[in-house]
Amino acid sequence: MLTRFFEGFSRGFFLDRTGCCAYITRLNRAAGNTMSEPLLAQVEAKLDELLLRYHQLLNENQNLRQRENAWLSERDLLLEKQQLARSRIESLIARLQQHEIDPE
Repeated sequence: MLTRFFEGFSRGFFLDRTGCCAYITRLNRAAGNTMSEPLLAQVEAKLDELLLRYHQLLNENQNLRQRENAWLSERDLLLEKQQLARSRIESLIARLQQHEIDPE
């Protein structure tokens, strides 16, 4: 029963406590089992912990993706500046070499 629950959870089907508890209850009844109240309370408490951790990780992942996008944008800008600096330096070197060859 719990294996099917966690398979569904890992696919994102049960992202809130109500949906999870309802699913556990349906599975429990379909299997003809009745969970004792203490066991059900334990499962619900663990479920609350898992959902809290899930939402924390979801938020952290979103923040990390935003930071990654910011760093990628900064990297692109720095690469453009580097290319511009390289072009200027190459131009200066070419002018200096031309000046050495043809001092006027």
